[in-house]
Amino acid sequence: MKIPLIFIHQGYSDYLNYTLRQAHFSNPDADIILIGDEFNDKFDFVKHYRIEDYQGDADSFAEIYTHMSFNSYEFELICFKRWFILEDFMRCRHLQAAFVFDTDVMIYSDLTAIAEHLLDLRDNGFAVTGELSLSPHVIFWQIDSLSSFNQFLLDSYGMPEVMEKYQQKWTHHVSNNLAGGICDMTALFLFNNQADHVQYQNLLKIEDDAVFDHNINEAGNLIDNEFVKARGQKKIIWHNDQPYGIRKSDNREIRFHALHLQGHAKLLLNQYYRGPDFAERKKITSRNKLKIFKGRIRRLAAYSIKSICGKSPGSLYFP
Repeated sequence: MKIPLIFIHQGYSDYLNYTLRQAHFSNPDADIILIGDEFNDKFDFVKHYRIEDYQGDADSFAEIYTHMSFNSYEFELICFKRWFILEDFMRCRHLQAAFVFDTDVMIYSDLTAIAEHLLDLRDNGFAVTGELSLSPHVIFWQIDSLSSFNQFLLDSYGMPEVMEKYQQKWTHHVSNNLAGGICDMTALFLFNNQADHVQYQNLLKIEDDAVFDHNINEAGNLIDNEFVKARGQKKIIWHNDQPYGIRKSDNREIRFHALHLQGHAKLLLNQYYRGPDFAERKKITSRNKLKIFKGRIRRLAAYSIKSICGKSPGSLYFP
């Protein structure tokens, strides 16, 4: 059974050329769906739909949303609203299940067998990357579990016990000057802990020597310091266009179904792309090389200043 691979994105970003093409290359028979806008309707192999046509209860949620984050109001709100947009889309298109990815995720496995396995969960099951922190950069939703989560989002701002937890976490961020705050990941974690009827599976658990990546910039995956790093990222070895990481505990090579090129790593997507060449690739690569060069100059300056001040200089390898 072919499960659609869905991306949700506003505006055009160069890296869409890599992530969408890689998804199509690794899953040629699956529907690659982009719920976006007029600015990113550029790919003839993608089924493109407009965000504004699928709002569901997104506007109702916006009316009750309380912003508690150092990120912008607009950024956090769309992160919440996307799940209402997704549910509306899935119901309109009569989809019972879907894989959903952030647009900085590169997919290397045919996900058919994984989807079939996940469909063995109860109808109200879902699978996501994370344990203590649930990160939906890769998430498998069944329509019933997505609907339950969205109802939790609508109810949560009127539930004293949930609002207390939101406020406690936000106070911790403010008091310690920590980035972030309350986001959809916070709500997903609380939903998973409180919804006894929902069955959850962690995609960071290695099965058959393969796994999904949590963040290319971190050695940790299911556990801290799980994989070998090189030049500030997980060390990747390629076999037949498939990426493998080296597990520290036994030096075993573990295949990654997908890699999460989060943050500055998006500028390096060209190095991780394994699909066919495309016309815009040289221009995008040139632009990214310039961004990387400028970033390293900035970091070199910061490195020098911090070294003089006796503080940790950090890494020079990141843009």
